[in-house]
Amino acid sequence: MCGYVYLRKLASLCRYDIHFQFIMDGQTPSHMAFHRFIHDDLKMPIEEIFYDLNRCFEKNDTIDADILYIDGTRFEANANKMTFVWMKATKKFREKRWIRIMDRLESLNRYCKKEELPYRFSILKEFSFEYLAEITDTLKRS
Repeated sequence: MCGYVYLRKLASLCRYDIHFQFIMDGQTPSHMAFHRFIHDDLKMPIEEIFYDLNRCFEKNDTIDADILYIDGTRFEANANKMTFVWMKATKKFREKRWIRIMDRLESLNRYCKKEELPYRFSILKEFSFEYLAEITDTLKRS
């Protein structure tokens, strides 16, 4: 776990990753500093330190252990899923799809005019499920 590449990666994360910068309070230790700490100062296995910290947090804070994660990755991913990633993609897809539907509706209007059919549908700028249902019902009845 404390190999050459891992310690270099850890030092790089402290320099460039905002999460590590926050934890390190802006300090950027070298890979050798991590190496010295692990080999010279660390007296117990890291797993024991982890368990001790969890016990301390559970005793002193109100932490629900069922939703506690080692890092914030899963919580952050779930929290942002609908607001930042999927919501933007959904809105963009809906807008593009609505434009395509209205283009097809214009084509249908031209066809009805050419064939002298008694149908004329309005072209809306805003998305409306009700309007689509109304068009579908009208076409089904004919």
